[in-house]
Amino acid sequence: MGEQDFNKAQIRRFENESSRAQRLASERPKHWQCLLAIELLRSKLAPINKKFDDLQKDQAFKPSNRVSEKEVINWLICKAEDLRNLIPHLGGAICNDLIPSTNEDGKSGNPILILEAVEKICEAGRQLLVWEEEMRFTLLPSQFGPIQKTLRGMTSQSLDELNSVANKLEAPFKKKNPAGNYKLKIVFKDPPNTAKLSKQLSALLRDMEKNPQNWIRQS
Repeated sequence: MGEQDFNKAQIRRFENESSRAQRLASERPKHWQCLLAIELLRSKLAPINKKFDDLQKDQAFKPSNRVSEKEVINWLICKAEDLRNLIPHLGGAICNDLIPSTNEDGKSGNPILILEAVEKICEAGRQLLVWEEEMRFTLLPSQFGPIQKTLRGMTSQSLDELNSVANKLEAPFKKKNPAGNYKLKIVFKDPPNTAKLSKQLSALLRDMEKNPQNWIRQS
């Protein structure tokens, strides 16, 4: 396969990608599938990482949103469920989409499948960022401040693991003559502060049960 096989549909799909990604998809050198996945992951995750870094350094801004006392418990449950669902979604996108799309012999393969797999992964990465932004720019009742502080940064470990995929894919190609089979190990651990959050929530729920007048005010 060569540039003549890089058809119009593929050219259109890659026109906004980096020049290196376009070359890999069209010229298809040895190991091009993995090399293309690495290039796409790094180029597409870069703006997500930049925004996350700005957020961590308090250099980001979004309009604030206020959650009332009557809504806050349901809001927290929804946010926890969102994060719980995002992690297996990420793992599935890597194992079921990315790895099969790069695991082709010789010069066979479809660059669009690799691109679609990376886009799916990066969309999940953007959702991690959105989750973190909501934790930072949502105004909760003051008594929920300690829990909100604990929740901030809970996506960082997942984003770090997501960024490690490109490095782990690249590791065999740093050897002189890469050959054979390689195992890619990606582990999404429990977010940091999970145990602390669990204790805080338990204490909060106990206090709400004992002293409901301190938590729900009549409007």
